[in-house]
Amino acid sequence: MYTDPAVYAPKNCTEMWETFHQSYSGHDECGTPEQNYYKFAEAAYNNVKENRSAFWEGLQVFMDEFSENGRRFVGIADTFTGYVLNNCAWCGAQKDDSRSSTCNDGCTNCTFKWAPNCTEHSFWAAASRQYAKNATGRVTLFLNAARPSVYNKYGLFTTHELPELYWPKNSHVDVRLVLPTLGIVPTEKCETGSLLELRTLIESKNLTMTCTHYPLDVRHFKCADDSEAMECRFYYDPECLMTVERGQEAKCAYRSSGSQTTCVTALLYSVLVFVFVVNVYFMTNLVR
Repeated sequence: MYTDPAVYAPKNCTEMWETFHQSYSGHDECGTPEQNYYKFAEAAYNNVKENRSAFWEGLQVFMDEFSENGRRFVGIADTFTGYVLNNCAWCGAQKDDSRSSTCNDGCTNCTFKWAPNCTEHSFWAAASRQYAKNATGRVTLFLNAARPSVYNKYGLFTTHELPELYWPKNSHVDVRLVLPTLGIVPTEKCETGSLLELRTLIESKNLTMTCTHYPLDVRHFKCADDSEAMECRFYYDPECLMTVERGQEAKCAYRSSGSQTTCVTALLYSVLVFVFVVNVYFMTNLVR
């Protein structure tokens, strides 16, 4: 859990449990409104430093690993609110004393657990709204670039988080397109498809937006586990790799602006120059 001492405030766990339990106790598993969790979300929340807040869609496993408990970015699961219930399943309890229903096997009658008023969905909706409400400065949005529509206009970011981001509390949204697995081709680029709609929405709120394919820090992170992947050959242009067939990757080698020399050739040239200089040095000393 994110525990930066500058922003972390201790919580009374007994009070937190009572407030959380009251949010759904006595409600049908498909009839727990989002508003029921507002009190818990507000009481449990701890502030995040300016420019550190990160949002995501379709990348839970990646964000849980990449955020590194708030050291790189702070996602909702790195705050107390999200940490205590991340990957938990629970259901509405019909009786006030049915406390054993927390973190069980989840709802059985809700055919879609992310449906409005479903016990879990209502919690994450309230928690997401509170998290965005307290985000300040620049924020980062990680999107799954392998999805058919990279930007999901029906996801929690659009419906609950983006409405709480506005000028002057916030200034900029840094969108980063992430592939959950190396070796697959993204469905969209920054200036295409659904991402154009996202840009329009963000700029309509007087916020600026940048978008990055294959963020370098993310590539390094993923390549630590799969260094042989094509995307981990950093002398290749990652955007070019999206468009060529396997076996044609050489076309994507970085080239200098003034010539057709690739980065690999430039490196070899530098090595030869170094060897030449060393030889001249030793020959000069031998002559003396």
